[in-house]
Amino acid sequence: MSEMNNVVYGMINYGNVELSDGAKGAYAYIQDDIQDIKKRYITLGFHLAEFDRNEYYKEYGFSSLQDFVASNFGIEKSALSHILSVYYRFADSDNGLTGKIYKNWINDKYKEYTYSQLCEMVKLKDSELEHISPKMSVRDIREYKKNLKNKNCCDVATNKKVEQKALTNQEKCAYTPPLPEPDIQRPFDERYQLLTGADLFVDIMECLRDNIKNVDKTAAIVKLLNSSGL
Repeated sequence: MSEMNNVVYGMINYGNVELSDGAKGAYAYIQDDIQDIKKRYITLGFHLAEFDRNEYYKEYGFSSLQDFVASNFGIEKSALSHILSVYYRFADSDNGLTGKIYKNWINDKYKEYTYSQLCEMVKLKDSELEHISPKMSVRDIREYKKNLKNKNCCDVATNKKVEQKALTNQEKCAYTPPLPEPDIQRPFDERYQLLTGADLFVDIMECLRDNIKNVDKTAAIVKLLNSSGL
């Protein structure tokens, strides 16, 4: 294990006079893991999670693990997120009384994969991971994810079309409600249209066309209006 050299301290004083043995040891473990991160990414994730859980960063004067590792090891926010995500997704684990207990070694199912591959796989479902193999390159995995995303988008679009079609069919089969009762405050022609569903002007013109004599015209129009219910 490496000695602690060039430690960067934050500006926050949480009241600790000196570093605890746990804080010193955790720092040294992280420092060692980083020297061979391609092989020790799971143990690095384990020690970072332990450092965070015990809030050792406070003993170094920082308010968060993110600020601590950025200042001391140059690990930026996105890189820290990848390391911890890979650790929690692919580390071996047991079920404890209060939840999962993560080990500091990788699950046997994924030991043939590289860190770069696992970073691409971390958000895939278990069923989707079954289609990934160690022989696939990072580019291959990205292409698989792209195709998977396109398929999901197509499925969503298809489901929306099916739902819309079903809704349209339901609307077609739905009972057509009766015309609303006319409001006596409305204009005469509007009340006529509400009651009959027809245009008063058009109906009158047809009456005039079909009845040549004046007496026939008057009688036809009166009959038309009476039959409308007005």
